[in-house]
Amino acid sequence: MITNICLVGAGRAGNFHAESIMRHKGINLAMIVDSNKKKGIEFATNYNTVHYESLSYVLTDLSHLCNAVIIATTTPTHYDLVMLSLKANKHVLCEKPLGTTEQIKECYQLANDQKLHLLIGFQKRFDNNYRALLQKTLLTKSSLPHHIRFVTRDYPVPSSQYLSSSNGIVEDMLSHDIDQAYLFMNGQTPKKVIAFNSTELDVLKNINEIEHITVMMQYAKGQIITIEGSRTADYGYDQRVEVFTGDKPNKVIQMNNVLNSTVETYSRQGIILDEINESFPQRYTATYLYELEYFINMINENIDIQTDKLYTDLNAMLYNVNVCHAINKSIATGKVIYL
Repeated sequence: MITNICLVGAGRAGNFHAESIMRHKGINLAMIVDSNKKKGIEFATNYNTVHYESLSYVLTDLSHLCNAVIIATTTPTHYDLVMLSLKANKHVLCEKPLGTTEQIKECYQLANDQKLHLLIGFQKRFDNNYRALLQKTLLTKSSLPHHIRFVTRDYPVPSSQYLSSSNGIVEDMLSHDIDQAYLFMNGQTPKKVIAFNSTELDVLKNINEIEHITVMMQYAKGQIITIEGSRTADYGYDQRVEVFTGDKPNKVIQMNNVLNSTVETYSRQGIILDEINESFPQRYTATYLYELEYFINMINENIDIQTDKLYTDLNAMLYNVNVCHAINKSIATGKVIYL
């Protein structure tokens, strides 16, 4: 069964999804939709498809040409485009975030009423390394971890154009680690959060973007999660996690950076490893493909989303938006925020 995809958004995320579609034999990129005609035509040419400027037009006059929509546009447009697609009876994969608490509830309710599938793209759920870490943690623990440390640092610095419409570092970057925290802590909500941040780069100061941030979240029984994020890391795209388990005796389980190769050089000066993956596209190429395959399996009903841990359900989405809001409130006030 061939799934015909309407891809909305000819920008950074749109290219990630288009590359995944090109690699999957069971999927056809039926069209690209972008209001920027020049950019849309260039994108369509690169991926051998057709361009339209309006999703509303496509879903009204050309609805028969696609049975699923992937939304990879700027953050403020997500809710409206998801609702438009669901009302047109299309399955939807949308980049995060989705919207406010009420908008999230509305989208999931509509998908449920229409018997359609809605998947929000928290790509770390589909990454082999994060999945392996979670599995090992769940297999070895009899209680929740004492402490988890997430590290996410960008390279290169994203463009000002992208950052200006990304909803800030918390919703754009940290939300992925917050989603992982939801999984590692079995859906428990932290009792309090506090955030510390700073910005040095003038280009980021000019658009009010945070450069460096550390968040601490404490749970009911004292467990602590720290999330460190940065828009700048000159050495490559830094993605690491350390879990200090709640078992006795304690264990430390680590997920380290993905390297360009496993080659190691030994000399009297020490051991030299290869460089870590340079950027987001390099680090998560395989992950985006697996996310797409998961979405197709949802459509073909090869996955029970009621029990599958990879599916981002309503509860996970509400958890994420509530924690993000608490962190942003801590940034604004400089205070500990109680949830």
